[in-house]
Order: sequence, then C-alpha cells, then structure tokens
Amino acid sequence: MPETLSKIAPKQRKYYQEKANGLRLLAARELKDGFLASYSEKLAKEIVSKSSLVEYIDTFPDQDSVRTFAFNLLVNDKAIDDLLEGCDPIEISYISSYIGEATYRSFISPTDISRVIDFLAPSKAIGYFFTPPEVAFLMADKIISSTDKDTDILDPSAGYGSLLVASLVVAKNKGVKFSSVTAIEVDAFTSKNLKKILERVVELLEFDTKLNIINENAIGYLADSLNGLFGRPARFQKIIMNPPYGRVKFLKNFLTNKETRTSSALLSHEEQGAKIKTKVEKLTRELDIISRKLGFDSNVREYSKLFVALSLSNLAPNGQMSVITPSTWLGDVESYDLRKLIISNSYLEQILLFPEDSGLFETVNQHTAVSILSKQKKEAFEIISNYNLNAELGRSNKIYYSDIKKNDPQGLKIPKHSSKHDEIVSKIQQHKPIRLIEDLKNLRGEIDLSLNKDLVSNKDTGRRLIRGDHVERYILHPTTKSKRDGFIEESRFGEKFRSLPKFKDSLNFRIVGRQVSYLDKKRRLDFCLIDPDSFVGNSCNYLYFKSDDGQKKPSKKLLSLLGILNSSILEWYFRLYNSNNHVANYEIANFPVCLDSEFIPLIAKSTEFLIGAYKEEPRDESISDIEDFHDALVGVAYDLTPIMIGNIMESIDPKRKGRVVNFAEHIHEGNLPLDFMKSDHWFNHYVSTLSDLDQEIIKHVPQGGNWQDIPEEVPSQRLRQIREMSKERGVVRTTYYGRLRPDQPSYTVATYYNRPGNGTNIHPWEDRTISSREAARLQSFPDSYIFFGSEGGIRTQIGNAVPPLLAYSLGRHIRSRYGLGTCVDAFAGAGGLSCGLELAGWKVIAANDNDKHASITYRANRPTEKTPSSDDKKTFFVEGDINNKKIWEELLSGIKKKLGNKELDLLVGGPPCQGFSHAGFRRENDIRNDLASIYLKLAIKLSPKTFILENVEGLLTYNSGQVVRDIIKALTDIGYHVEAPWVLNAEQFGTPQMRRRVLIVANRKEIVPNMPNLFRKCAGRRSGKVVEQLHLAPPVTAGEALIDLPPLKKRRFLKGINEINKLYSRWLKGLISTERFLESRSKTKESP
Repeated sequence: MPETLSKIAPKQRKYYQEKANGLRLLAARELKDGFLASYSEKLAKEIVSKSSLVEYIDTFPDQDSVRTFAFNLLVNDKAIDDLLEGCDPIEISYISSYIGEATYRSFISPTDISRVIDFLAPSKAIGYFFTPPEVAFLMADKIISSTDKDTDILDPSAGYGSLLVASLVVAKNKGVKFSSVTAIEVDAFTSKNLKKILERVVELLEFDTKLNIINENAIGYLADSLNGLFGRPARFQKIIMNPPYGRVKFLKNFLTNKETRTSSALLSHEEQGAKIKTKVEKLTRELDIISRKLGFDSNVREYSKLFVALSLSNLAPNGQMSVITPSTWLGDVESYDLRKLIISNSYLEQILLFPEDSGLFETVNQHTAVSILSKQKKEAFEIISNYNLNAELGRSNKIYYSDIKKNDPQGLKIPKHSSKHDEIVSKIQQHKPIRLIEDLKNLRGEIDLSLNKDLVSNKDTGRRLIRGDHVERYILHPTTKSKRDGFIEESRFGEKFRSLPKFKDSLNFRIVGRQVSYLDKKRRLDFCLIDPDSFVGNSCNYLYFKSDDGQKKPSKKLLSLLGILNSSILEWYFRLYNSNNHVANYEIANFPVCLDSEFIPLIAKSTEFLIGAYKEEPRDESISDIEDFHDALVGVAYDLTPIMIGNIMESIDPKRKGRVVNFAEHIHEGNLPLDFMKSDHWFNHYVSTLSDLDQEIIKHVPQGGNWQDIPEEVPSQRLRQIREMSKERGVVRTTYYGRLRPDQPSYTVATYYNRPGNGTNIHPWEDRTISSREAARLQSFPDSYIFFGSEGGIRTQIGNAVPPLLAYSLGRHIRSRYGLGTCVDAFAGAGGLSCGLELAGWKVIAANDNDKHASITYRANRPTEKTPSSDDKKTFFVEGDINNKKIWEELLSGIKKKLGNKELDLLVGGPPCQGFSHAGFRRENDIRNDLASIYLKLAIKLSPKTFILENVEGLLTYNSGQVVRDIIKALTDIGYHVEAPWVLNAEQFGTPQMRRRVLIVANRKEIVPNMPNLFRKCAGRRSGKVVEQLHLAPPVTAGEALIDLPPLKKRRFLKGINEINKLYSRWLKGLISTERFLESRSKTKESP
C-alpha cells in the first residue's frame, strides 16, 4: 500500500463528499441570479449539446430540463475551477470525482438551489460510478514499479481521472516518469474537465508528460487494434481502468422505476421506448461484430467484458493492466469467452475480491474484483478473498491454470480456493451432475410474473404461488411472510397456463430454490419442498423426478436430493465458483449430486426430520445442531474423508466443524445407530415391540391413570400380584402401567421404559410405550444427541443418564461463582453430564466410561481423541474400568497432558458408592473394587478447584447415611470445604421429568451455596394438594417434550394438544439457545 494512502482514511470520505457538495452549492449560489437574469434557451441548448445529458432532454422528470441541465453543467465547471486552485492532487482527485458523479445524477434546481432532483438514468447510461481514490491508488501501486523506466499509461474510461491521478502520484513517489498519459472519455463535457484536472495535477507534480485527452467511444478506439489500426502509442505499457458495467439492453421498467424514471410530458413512454430500442439494436449489431473479431464463440454485449478484452489487445507484450469490475466474470456463463481468453493465455497475475459490505462502493450491491493482468507466461495466479484495503487482510489462495482447465474444462470458472482443495473438488465431481440425470428435471419457475400479473391474487384461492422470498432452507414460508401476493387467480387461470408444457410439473411434489442469493449471505443455497398444485414464479428454480409423477408423498429420492442441495458440502462447492448474487439454473444443472450412494436412504430420513425441525418458529439459531450428522452423512456419501469434510466446514461454519468431522469419523468406522433404519423418522424414534396382552392393557389406561384403571377381567398374572399386595399393604406401585399426563413432567425415566408394567411409560396420546427418542427428550437430551448400541443398551444409556439441563444449571451455577474453565467427567456414561456442562460453556478435556456402547455414544456426539493433545476443543476419552491400573494410568497421564501447567477447574462423576467406607479409602494399598474410592483418589491426584460427586437419591439412606458421611469426611481430609449433600429435583431446572439426584459439592476455598430453583416442584399424583413456590413458573411438561415428534400410532387423546407450549421442542431442535429457553420458559406463570 503506497505511503500516500495514509492520507485517505475512510473516515475522511464524508469530509470530501461534504466539501464537494459545498463547492457545488457555493457555485450554484454565485451563478444563480446571473444565470436566470441572462438566460438564453439557445445558449443553454448549446451547453447541454456538449454533454451526454442531451439524450435526456425529453425525459427528465421535471419541468424545463434544458435550463436545469445547463445550470448544473455550469455549476460543475465553476466548482471544478474553484477546486483546482488547491495544491493537493489527492484532494483534487477525490473531490472532482464526487462533483462529476453528482453532476450526472443529482440536479440542483436553478430556481430553488435547496431543491435537488435525483435522476440516475444518465449516470447509469454512461457508467458514471465513483472509483474511491484509495482503490485507485491500490490499483496504480500494483502495476507501477520503481524499476519501471519511462513508460506510458492508458485509461480508456477515464471519467474525472481518479485512476490516472493516482497513477501519477504513485509514479512520482516511486521515481517513475510517464512519457505520455492517454485518457479516453466518451462524454465531451467530462473530457473538457478531465483535461483541466490532469493538466493541474501534472503541473503540481512537476512532470514533463504528454497528455492525450481523447473524446471518443473507447470501444471503437480500442477495436481499431483488431483491424491493425493502433492508437498512439501502438501498444500501451500500462492500462488502468474502471470500465462501464452493464449489458446493452432495454427494459421498459427503466422508464418508470424510482431511480431512473423519466417524464412522459414531451414523449410518451412508448415513444421513448421505441427510440431507445432502435439505438440499442444498432449498438448491439456493432458489438456483435467486435465479439466475432475478438474470436469469441458468442456475442458479448456487456461493456466491462468488452473493455477488458479490447484493452488486452492494446497491451504491450511486457505491459501490465489493472482493472476493477464486478466479480461476476469469474464464474458466470456469459463471461466464458472472456475467461477463455484470459485463462488460455495465462494473463492473470492476481485478483483481489472486495466483499459487498466493504463500504468502498456506495452504489454497488455486489462483490467487486480488482484484477492485475499481464502477457508474461505464468503457471499460476493469486486470488485473495475478503480483501481489506486498510490492513490488506484476506484469504490468499494460489490457483494453477492447469487445475482450472482440468477441473472445469467446459466452464473455465475461476475458483476461490487453493490447489490444496483440488482433491475435494475432484471427489465431488466424480458424481454425476444434475444435467446428466435423465430422470431429473431442473427448470426455471413456470410463471413469468412480469407477464402474468393478472393471474396473481392476495386471496387464498387454493392454488399457492411460490415466490423467491417464500423460500428458505427446508422451509416454505406462508404467504403472510411476504408483502407480495401469493396465490393464483383460478378464474383467470384457464387455458392460458394449462396448455403450457410445465403445467404437468406443477401437479407433483417438487424442490424449489430461490434465485436471488447475496454473496455475503451466511448460507446461499435455499431449497425447500412444495406440495402439488403449487405454482412457481420465475424468481425460483425447481427440480423433480419424472418417475415421481402422481406420487402421494415425496419420494426418498426427492427428499435425499433436497438434503444434498441444502448441505454444507454443496454450499461450499457452489461458493467456489459463483461470483454474483444469483443461483442460476445452469449452475444447478452442473451440481454433482451423490444420488448413487449407499447412504441415500439415511440422507432422506435426516432430511425429513430437518423439514419438521425447521417448521418451528421463531428461532435464534439459523443452523440447528441436527444438521451436524446430516452434513457428515452427505460428506461421506460424496466419498470425502473426515479431513476433507473438516476443510469444508472450516470454510462454511467453523463452529460446527468439530462435531461434523467427529460424526464423519464414526460413519467411516461403521458406527451408525443400529436402529436407524427401523424408524421412519428421527433416530431412536420407533414403536417398541409389545405383547398382545400389553397392547390390550394400554388401551384401558387414561392420561394420568395406572394399573388401577385396568379391568380385573384382563388376564394378567402381574396385575393380580399388584392387586394382592395392595390389599395387604394399601395401594402400591402407583406408577406401574401409568400413562403420562401431558400437563405434568414425567415420572423418573428408568431403563425399562419400553415396558408398560415397569413405570409410567405409556404415551400420553397414543396407545404405546414411549420411544427411546421420547425418553431422551424427557431426560432433556437435544435431538441432535444420537445414541448408539443395541435397543437394550440405548435404554440403559438414557435411563442412567444425568439430565443435561440439570447439568447445565449446575455448570452455570459453578461458572457464576468461579468462572469457566476445564472439566473432567469420570464415569461419563452416554454423556448427559458432559452435554449440560458443555452447553454452559465448560471445556470437558477428558472423560471415561467402561460401557462399550455408552462410550461410542459419548465419543460420537462431541469431538474426542484417543491420544491426548493440547487441543481443548477435543475431549480425551478413555474406555475401560479405571479400577484397572493400566486404564487408571492412561487416564491420569492424559489429563495431565491436556492440562499442561494449568490447574483443573472442575471434576465431576457419578461412581457407584455403595461399597465405599472412609476406613478403606484411607488405606493406600486397598485394591478393592471400590469406584468411589478411585474417584476420590483421582481428586487427590488432580486437585480440582471444585469437586462434584453425583448419585441417586438412595445414597442418602444407604447404610443409614454412613456412606455419605464417609465421603464428606474423606473430602474434608484432603482439604475440601463441603457440607450436606444437595438434593435436586430435575423438573425444577427445566427437565420435563420428576427425577431426584444427589450431589456432593466441594471446593478448595469455600462451601459452595446450593443453586436456586428455576421452576416449581411437581406434586405428581398429589397435584392440587401440595402448593409451594408459586412465584416460580410451572415445570416443563411431558406434553411439551413430546408434542412435535411424528406420531407412531393414531392419537387417541387430543384435548388441549393444540395449546401446548413449543418453546422446549424448539430448544431440543437447536433452534433457540439454552439460555434463551430457560429465561423465556421460566417466565411462564400458568401451566402450559
């Protein structure tokens, strides 16, 4: 970055704008009275005739266009002359550019100078868009070297000369002399001012430079070289430019839209349109001839592409060119000929990509590219994404020309990735692109909304219109979310549309995707499913399988395709090549899709669940954690390794990288959930097998009922035993054969929740026992938490777990007193305790469990490692019995390596404690199988700041309370402060389950105060008899936990089902944060 740029801070931009406006206003004030007093229309027309404004005399949207135009041109001259009395070339460049741009878009009224008429039509037509001088200096600095000898420079679209002024200043600073400076400007009026500006700057810099100011159409001038007629000099050593951008075309709405509207007072809009159309047709023919002379396969009718191609033909063999354009040419289909010219000749040296929100280009709503080109042969070029002008930051990649030709021989699109990602691209491209899948149709929406406005209605006609702003990833928003009409008028529909070829497509389930997608959007691919009899506007693309014609529900193929299109994998691939704010149909056609993978049924299933998950509104998180497993599945289906998938996630969503890669590793190892294909829905959600007798029993139990509601004639030996016990002892086993009440938390979820006779395990609305996913929800495991193992093993993992929301509150409480830090989870099981602590921000650096399937579940749901490293984002996990010396030593040494020189902040665990005694613990050589003793010895070795032992409520009374007293005594002996155990009710911390846990909490510095309850305690079957803590919200209920999972049987009990609060289910799906859920739900004062 040249030293002079330090004088141009972005904060000065407003100052320069204000100064330009001030000079214009001052000039207007000085000229106004004399101009009006001596006004001559003939003289005014003569002034206007020397500018491009002459084309707009009949269409200016205000009275007396000639007078207004002439006045503003005189104001411009006066303001420029006043500016040139200064001595700072940079200030001259900056302010003159602002003055020039304003002259052709913001017109000061000569009769009331406080009134400004905005009219962008002339500015857009001649390409008057401001080049910030700091960008101009960057461009000049890239092509002017201190080793250059006397040289020359050309700007074929010079405007007010900011690029040439920057080049002159940079040359002066580097000791380079320009023998000549050539500036081409199509507008005569601007050329006159350009000459004055450059003459003044050359004078200030004390250059002896020949100035060639050419008032001509640069395309014609540059095209002379194609006929062997070169300008003077024959070839230019340096070319710098910001060419006009835009296609040679005419749109009717140009005459009427807000920015470019024209007056119809003198000429009707129809007459204006015909006049412009004739001009455009003539220009089009001329440009088509030039395209053919350039050797292009197609006609190029966009100015900036022609300027670049023609300028390259005028560049000397050892010259350099710096050009600023929209970045669209890197990948759009219309720029193929230009890319072919540049790539085949290896012209590129460097591309700097400025994001849309860089703040540099006030009137530009897309990414901008500064490209440095030369004719020297080279193997590769550099591309820097998200370039920051002040700090020169950005992501730099080296792109080899040979790789572009190999990876995309048909399109030659320039990717925004380095060659190190070529293997990923190659793997993805091994799969068949959409255009080659014969059964798959990919088309633009069937209704051209600009031509069929009469078909559109705001009334619900039963025929839905799909617009681009209705579509989001997996979600079709209701029409009420849009300000525009969203239905098709049936009465006007008739044969106008039924006869079209695409009408048949509208009778099927389809995938639709929005076309407009801004480059800076976090996720740019938005696809969702639509029902039959919906009609797609031309702001969307759609896809469907011809073989699905007449299907009554979406096919697995269609669902899996939707999941692939919305995946992070394809998002990454699309971003590599796309350089504009659209998702074009031809780009979709070239998407490689892994529909031949063995994982397609799994992708279809996870897609179906995501559709259901994202229907919930509102949500804080744009991407649910549920997508982590989905993205891993899609990545593996593309034959990508976990490392490759990690590289993709690093680019798309770094925060999710760890979990996605971790799932991918487990899928590669064959660790898929055993029950995955048993369910038609999400993981672990299917009907358990029940005997005919159990199914008969369940039908008799009402909500909140139990075995007492089952008729005695039902032939059950177990029921007879319970009844006999109740006659002897009073009513017993009141939870057995229980059906959940939707308005209360569930009873404790044990390990046999698949059996109706082992607890309150009957679904509140359906005649079945709860599924494992429902049990996990009652335990407050998020839906993204996936369980591995046999059916019985999964039930054991869920039933024995610490509820994550209880663990979250515990972690948050410890955090509030001592801050966040590192944690070790011993006896971790499936990871409920770790899950909650992680949600609270703790870094679980190590964990251990002895159960094989619980260990797989634990490792699959978070980034883990088998060999300890310094990466605190990964949990060092040791599987095995820590009573085993080898396992103990492996765990202990691994923890110490993870900690380095730091202290451990928190040790948590839930060991079996029944065999613990204080005497045994004190004997160092005691080798009894006493896991509580081992856990306390771990505390001695690690000396955590806070120690937590978690267990069941029965610990309090075991051996008449002696075990608890011994544990507390042992902790006191090793230097911890501890009092009575905490007894926590899970439902008071957001878990929809009445589950009591005992915690012994110790700290090296103080006694830790118990944590406050968030919700009321549930009275269970005594509801209405026990009233306490009415200032707190009622607890989360079983109904809230189960409401939105897909039914597995017909729902029999429906009362109140539509009034259930869905905040908890949104949290389970990862759509709102844990903090947001607890904060919002704890404010609910009435039972939901």
